[in-house]
Amino acid sequence: MNPKQVAKRLLPPLIVDAIRQAVWRRDIQHYLNGGRVPWSPGYEIYERQLIMQALADEALLERFRHGEPLLPGYGVGDLIDVSVLSRSAQ
Repeated sequence: MNPKQVAKRLLPPLIVDAIRQAVWRRDIQHYLNGGRVPWSPGYEIYERQLIMQALADEALLERFRHGEPLLPGYGVGDLIDVSVLSRSAQ
């Protein structure tokens, strides 16, 4: 059993979640401070959080449904994450 598995078995779930959140925040900060290089540490977590925020924004999803232009900060040119498009089409 590796140390991560041992910690998960011994520590209460709230402590494990707090540690996970701290690591995610550190990794996201590393990604942001490192010039936002795709696939660098923190990229995947940052991307996932950005997509979850977009999917929770009904006004943004309405823009997608009506084919309106992307807001600044979403995609480059006419590109946007495929998962956002597939979710907004539902």
